[in-house]
Parts: sequence; C-alpha cells; structure tokens
Amino acid sequence: MHTPHINETKLDDVALAAADFIDLKSPITLNHSRETARFAECIARRLDLSQSEINTIRHAALVHDLGHIAIPGHILTNQNGLSEADKEKLRLHPYYTERILSRVPALASIASIAGMHHEHVDGTGYYRGLSGDDLPVSACILALADEFQERLDSNPNQTDPQAVLKTMQTDVGTKFSAECYAALAEELGVATKYSTTEKNLPLGLTKREVEVLQQVARGITNREIAQELVISERTVAHHLEHIYDKIGISSRAAAVFFAMEHELI
Repeated sequence: MHTPHINETKLDDVALAAADFIDLKSPITLNHSRETARFAECIARRLDLSQSEINTIRHAALVHDLGHIAIPGHILTNQNGLSEADKEKLRLHPYYTERILSRVPALASIASIAGMHHEHVDGTGYYRGLSGDDLPVSACILALADEFQERLDSNPNQTDPQAVLKTMQTDVGTKFSAECYAALAEELGVATKYSTTEKNLPLGLTKREVEVLQQVARGITNREIAQELVISERTVAHHLEHIYDKIGISSRAAAVFFAMEHELI
C-alpha cells in the first residue's frame, strides 16, 4: 500500500493541531504540549543533535499526550486522591499515545518516542519500564521536558523556572538523564554539579563531547564512560560519532592525540 508523503511543514501543522486539541481536554493542561515541545527542542539543540533528530523530538513532544483522549476527563482534571484503578488508567495513556500514532502512517515514526515520555533511566517508569540503552536520548529529552513543564503547570504561581528545575536535581540519574538535565540547566542559566565549565572549544565540539573525549583519553570503555557520565552507552557512541566527524579522525588513539594537542586533558 502506498503511504502518502507529508512534508515537514505539513507534519508540523498536524502535530500542532493535535497538541492544541489534546490540551483542551483539561484546564490544567492548556498549552502543556506546545511548551513541552519548546523545552524538548532547546535540550536537543544543546545536545548538538541533528536537525532531523530535533524535528522528530519536537513532533513527538507535541503529540506525546495524545493518549489522554482515552482517559476519562475527571481523572485528568483531579489527579490527587485517585483510586488505584484510576491511577492505572492514567498510567496507560503513553500506551494509547503510541497505539494511536502507530496507526497513522505520517506519524508512525514518532510513535515509540512519544510513548516513552514517562520512562525513567533506572527502569522505574511506565508503561514499559525501559532503562539504560533501551532508552534513546530522544526519549530521555522528552521525559525531562514533560516533567519540567508538568511542574510548571501544577504551580501557576511559580514564575521562576530555574527554581522548578532545581527541585528536580535529586531525581537526576534515577528518573532523568544527567546529560539532558545539564543541557536544560544551561538553557535556563542554572549552575548545577552536572554543568560543565565554559571555555573556547575547538572545531565546534560541545562541552559534553569534550567530556566524552576526556574519558576516552583515560583509556576506558564506552560502558565505563556511560557509568562515569550517567548516560547510556548508546549516547556515548552517538557523541563519539559526532566527535570523529567534527575533528576528522576515525580511531580512539587519534582522539587521544587530538585531546592532548588541544590541551583538553
């Protein structure tokens, strides 16, 4: 069967329309999806993802709560004091999001990412309970952006996003990726123990890429780097690919020489 092609602009329009439709279901979710997408896009840019990856994350963020259409309105409006049965219904909304999107050819590519927005890096999230390398960086970005915006939404009198982000720091490494948290902290101008120091970096390397390069220079494996930086092995590999492309090398030994030459270690 031929799948109709939808260009990037049309896809963005569809995702925006879906976001607004979803958020109208409850007064406490008004504009939630648009704002989640805005923060997710900021994090993705800070992590130096490609424009294609950024677009995918933005679209997934806009429609991540599509599954709310299968949840009774009273559950969304009053989430405090829910029965166990109602809590379970609420926890199923990422599943419904993924199921709905997977049946729409133009949106199927973002279905799995959108369905992971309540997964945690330590495996305690839902609906699948994924963790570590099973969670792509796009899902980690969306999970953080969604939770951050939820906390802003739940306290309309809180006008300081920096203060809200700081309340989430204790969940870094368990619920949230340290790398994604540092990126959002940098975007908001928050100094945290996960932030890296400012310096002039060679050949367009990001601060996180330099951190990975410094770990490579120690002679440790990707798994050990992942543990050291509290990120997944897949993310380490992603950074190394970017590093190799930017500095024009193809081996870890060459990476070490580059780090030494540019006084990064």
